[in-house]
Amino acid sequence: MEYPCEISYGKAITTLPLNPTGLGKLLCAGLNTVPCFASLNQSILNLGTGISVKEAEQILKILCQDVKLSFHKFEQLSNIKSAMDLHLEEQKVEHIVTFCEALDSMLDGGIPLGEVTEFCGAPGTGKSQFCLQLAVNACIPKCIGGVEGETVYIDTEGSFIIDRLVDIARSAVAHCHQVSVTQGRHGQSQCDLTMEKILESIHCLYCNGYKELMAIILLLQKILSQNQKIKLVVVDNLASLFRQNLNDMNLRRLLLATLAKTLLKIAADFNVAVVLTNQMTTKIIPREGNSHLIPAIGDTWAHVQTNKVVLSVDCHGDRSALLYKASNKKETRLPFEINNDGIRDFIHSYTQVRQPP
Repeated sequence: MEYPCEISYGKAITTLPLNPTGLGKLLCAGLNTVPCFASLNQSILNLGTGISVKEAEQILKILCQDVKLSFHKFEQLSNIKSAMDLHLEEQKVEHIVTFCEALDSMLDGGIPLGEVTEFCGAPGTGKSQFCLQLAVNACIPKCIGGVEGETVYIDTEGSFIIDRLVDIARSAVAHCHQVSVTQGRHGQSQCDLTMEKILESIHCLYCNGYKELMAIILLLQKILSQNQKIKLVVVDNLASLFRQNLNDMNLRRLLLATLAKTLLKIAADFNVAVVLTNQMTTKIIPREGNSHLIPAIGDTWAHVQTNKVVLSVDCHGDRSALLYKASNKKETRLPFEINNDGIRDFIHSYTQVRQPP
């Protein structure tokens, strides 16, 4: 019985799961790399090394199995994509609109699927309002430019206000039907979106501590594999759980690293938009004798998100959104407003600036 091995790489046999006695005999015979065994059979191996025929057969099986695994890995590497492939894929990325046209334009169409986006801001800047608006808009039918999906909404602070969600959903339904009519699609015949359908598409989970949050996040992969209609995962608010209930800094860093890795994998593997909200904290600079606000949780977490939008409200009550981090956009600040209908464009023009939050 022969085990032909057409091998072209010099992998050392010491890396293979061979028994010490047989390995020693092979090395003494000068057979120290995998290519040395090409075209050998168990009889030749027995005569040349003194290894029994049965043991020689087992060694060749291990060698050939290793070759198959190596070729399988090579086949996986052969699926490497060119820059053009990646560019074309990026053009096909779906987005969930915010109903703030200026912000959607700033993000190339809205909140992208397959990526992690974070909204940061002090209390009252509109973080939860954006989450509610996106949960509603994730249900918009594809016939008018939506992703026609469902949402998993993880609420950690009790900011999921159903009455506010109903107001936003009612306005979204009216807006979508108007768009459908404007495009010549005649209302319900093409756009059958209803408030009831929106509310049924949003699955809300409440958690009171970081342990519950980690458990939910780890279960998300199973949830998403069972319901492929889900296009949005919201965690509102992430910072509160880790800042208030976890004083062990090493454990906090470990949990945040696990959370970051899991959320990035979920976004990419299931092509869903992951939206997080984060608080702001004061960073003191002793050398300069001043301080400024930065997103909370720490420097390590600051590099997790693909996109980061910082929300703020000035002394006059005017709201603005700063695109603080994006893979292919420069920092841009624009105004927006929150009214009874939800998130909308500010009525005046906006300017682009480069300025830290």
